[in-house]
Amino acid sequence: MKYKTILALSLTAMLTVGVMITGCGNKTDNSTNTTDNGNTATDKLKESADKAGDAVKDGAEAVKDSVEGVGNAIKYTAIDVKNDISKAGRDLKESVDSKKDYFAGTTETDYTSEDGELIRVYEFKNSADADAAVKKISSDGLTIDGNAVYTTKPHYYRKGDTIVIYEGTNDAYITEFNTLYGNPLI
Repeated sequence: MKYKTILALSLTAMLTVGVMITGCGNKTDNSTNTTDNGNTATDKLKESADKAGDAVKDGAEAVKDSVEGVGNAIKYTAIDVKNDISKAGRDLKESVDSKKDYFAGTTETDYTSEDGELIRVYEFKNSADADAAVKKISSDGLTIDGNAVYTTKPHYYRKGDTIVIYEGTNDAYITEFNTLYGNPLI
């Protein structure tokens, strides 16, 4: 029992002497006659955390920048359009005698909805061609490449290298197209 008491007293004495000599986290820099009471360490820790946060933010922005526009670079076909609409519970039938070829040099596939409204799908060779075609659509959506083709504005959508034109007014279809392709182009 005496041994444990002597050991405890010895350790306490050494700890007390150590604290008296070095202080409670204070450190004096004799060259500048300043005392560091631990605040500098806290400041450095905060600064490091800020740098790490900035690095994470920069990394996230780099990822965002690199994936931006990927949606317009994908290959999306008329079959994909039909499948996406079918998954939403709608039925499209291919319309063979309705092609208008509004965008020369493309593959056009036309579908008819259950209520007889046309959905035109134009597949371009690449996204640059699709970009150029979008620029040919007038701001009111009634003319394409300077030719009046509509009296009522249709709904224009784009995914990848494909432009989808919905010539109908059914709110259920419009909602589905907005969900699949975002807001109309025009």
